[in-house]
Amino acid sequence: MILKKEDLRRLIDKLPLRHREKKKLILLLKKSLKMKFWSEIENEIKKVKMLFEKKNSIFRQRARLLFKKLSKSF
Repeated sequence: MILKKEDLRRLIDKLPLRHREKKKLILLLKKSLKMKFWSEIENEIKKVKMLFEKKNSIFRQRARLLFKKLSKSF
C-alpha cells in the first residue's frame, strides 16, 4: 500500500524498467516527489508524453503498412 511519498519512492526504486521512455518518466516522477506544485514539473512531463504519442503513432503507421503488405500476399 502506498500512503506516503516515501512508499512511492521505494516502489519506484524496485521497478525493473527497460524502456528509455519509461525510465524518463520514472526520473520525472522521482523529481516531482521533491516538489510541492504540479506547475514545477508540468512542462517536462508534457514533453515526454508528446514524445511517447509521436513514437506510438509512427509504430502504428508502420504496423498498418506491414499488415497491408502481408494481407496482399495471401
